Amino acid sequence: MTISSVEDTPISERPRLLRLAYRMLGSVSEAEDVVQDAFLRLTAQSPQPRSPAAWLTTVTSRLAIDRLRRIKARRETYPGPWLPEPLQAEEDERAGDLSMGFLLLLERLSPEERAAFTLREAFGTPYAEIAPVLDKSEPAVRQLVSRAREKVRRDRPEAGATSARHSRLLDAFVAAVASGDIEAVKRLLSADVRFVTDGGGRKSAALRVIHGRDEAASLMHFLSGRGGVQTLRALQLNGATGLFVVDLKGDPFTIQIETDGQTLSEVYVMRNPEKLKHLVSV
Repeated sequence: MTISSVEDTPISERPRLLRLAYRMLGSVSEAEDVVQDAFLRLTAQSPQPRSPAAWLTTVTSRLAIDRLRRIKARRETYPGPWLPEPLQAEEDERAGDLSMGFLLLLERLSPEERAAFTLREAFGTPYAEIAPVLDKSEPAVRQLVSRAREKVRRDRPEAGATSARHSRLLDAFVAAVASGDIEAVKRLLSADVRFVTDGGGRKSAALRVIHGRDEAASLMHFLSGRGGVQTLRALQLNGATGLFVVDLKGDPFTIQIETDGQTLSEVYVMRNPEKLKHLVSV
């Protein structure tokens, strides 16, 4: 392999590797660090591997597993609910396995289960190719994937609304909250809605997940009354329409929803500025 062919590899492989690392870590910044490290290791290889794509997949997966083991301990002491970093991603990028709810389900898996499941389910990687990545036999990989599927299947959300319906419900939700009509907000929420805010200990946020439409609507009403916004625009976040907002103090946050097509079942608000840097720059 020539030097030029190695240099061409990032052009075609980097987006795929970033999607892999993000699904593994739930963090845009961590994913970028892992992929950058993988490419630096590739350039240091002598001789160069015959298949840079396969080599990079293996190294990216192993680096992500190692990093996930380290950061899992930090997440256990995280101040309040932890949410993945919002990812700017279009709807055709397999929205179902990029959604906040699904990424939170993946947090239940061990790092190796998550790697095997992601490679198989999100990228269609053959078991025979996953085995050397994890340094396991093919039967062991099949068992890992099967175990991960079972853990995820029990609580995986049903297919949500169409894109147009999702956007209309989001618009209605924002209008209801802005109007101060708490009853209008309640009508848009499912009875067992979950309202999750992530401030990371840096910005004000609920220190627990809020359950149920009455408590969730009351908290949303309280928060909406604390100040207006200077910027509000729609973004494709984690494969569905979400909102990027900047309040009057200049603090950014995002709002993402999941819905059954009739009501909102999940509302996710990201206020941790460390998890919004990549969106602010965009």
